[in-house]
Amino acid sequence: EQGAPVAVTATNILTRLLRLQQITGGFIRPDEESERYEQISSAKLDALEDIIDTAISENKKLVVIAWFIPEIREICKMLDKKKIKYAHICGEVKDRAAEVDAFQNNPECMVFVGQLQTVSMGLTLTAASTMVFYSLSYNFADYSQAKARIHRIGQKNNCLYIHLVVKNTVDETVLKALEQKENIAAKMTDEMFMLADKLKELKERKAELAEETKKNNAEIEETEYKLSLEMASSETQSFNRSGTLFYLCTKLYASAVK
Repeated sequence: EQGAPVAVTATNILTRLLRLQQITGGFIRPDEESERYEQISSAKLDALEDIIDTAISENKKLVVIAWFIPEIREICKMLDKKKIKYAHICGEVKDRAAEVDAFQNNPECMVFVGQLQTVSMGLTLTAASTMVFYSLSYNFADYSQAKARIHRIGQKNNCLYIHLVVKNTVDETVLKALEQKENIAAKMTDEMFMLADKLKELKERKAELAEETKKNNAEIEETEYKLSLEMASSETQSFNRSGTLFYLCTKLYASAVK
C-alpha cells in the first residue's frame, strides 16, 4: 500500500547502510530488484588513479581492496585503459594462485585488485608494501586479515594503508567502527600477553619450588641417614659397654666364689 510506514528492522537498516556505501563508491542500483548498477560518481576512482600513478612513478607495487564487484570492474577498466598490468581476485576468478604468482613474481605486474571477502585469508602479497582500501565492510575479521596480506614474513618495508573515505558519509562511520574494534582487539591481545607472561612466571616459580622441595627432601633424607648411623653406632657402643660390664661382673663373681 502506497504511503504505508516501513517497519524498522535490523535487515532494513543494514540494507540501507549497504546502499549508502555503494553510493560513496560511485554506484547505485536503480531499484531493489535490479542487478544492474549505474555509476553516479568517479570521485574515488579519480583519487585512486592519482595514487596508482604516484606509486608506479616510484616503481612501487600496489594492492587495492574493494568490497563491491562494480567497483572492482571499474578499477580494472581504468587499469586496462592506462595499459597497466595487474592481477585480480574476486568471487568469479578460479585460478587465484596464478594471479598471486603474477603479482609476486612478474616485475611488470604493478597492481593487485582484490575483493575484500576473497583476499582476507591465506594470500601473500608482500611484493607491495602499500594497500589502498577503496571500500570497507563492518566485518573487522575481513579488514584485519586483508591488512595482513602485505604485512607477512618476507616483507622488507614498512606497510602503508590508505583509506579512500568520502567526508561526512557512512564511510567515516564504518572506518571509525573498525578502528574501535581494532583498539579493542589490540587491548585484548595485550591483556592476553600479560596473562601469558604471568602464567610463565608462575610456571617458573613452580619449577623453582619443586627444585627447592627436591633439594630439601634430599637434605632431610641425608640427615635422617646420618642420624640412623649415629644411633646405630651409639647402640653398638652401648652394647659393647654392657658386654664389658657383664664380663667384669662375671669375673668378680667367680673370684668371690673362690
